[in-house]
Amino acid sequence: MIQQHSPQHRLPDHAATLERAAILVGGYAELASRLKVSARQLEYWIGEMGTPPHTVFFAAIGLIIENAGASRT
Repeated sequence: MIQQHSPQHRLPDHAATLERAAILVGGYAELASRLKVSARQLEYWIGEMGTPPHTVFFAAIGLIIENAGASRT
């Protein structure tokens, strides 16, 4: 029997991940610069108008990991 996950247990979506990364690095413009994408494209992804390439998404996760301790100080 395959167990299905409820919506409460799913992984965070791309938009929420990008939003968190933007908060940690100082805003959308800074995140776009670090991810080497346009601010407009980043805003589309955060607005859930499409999804970023895996390379961009994983780079955002990397930034979250790198900056996680900084938000606690």
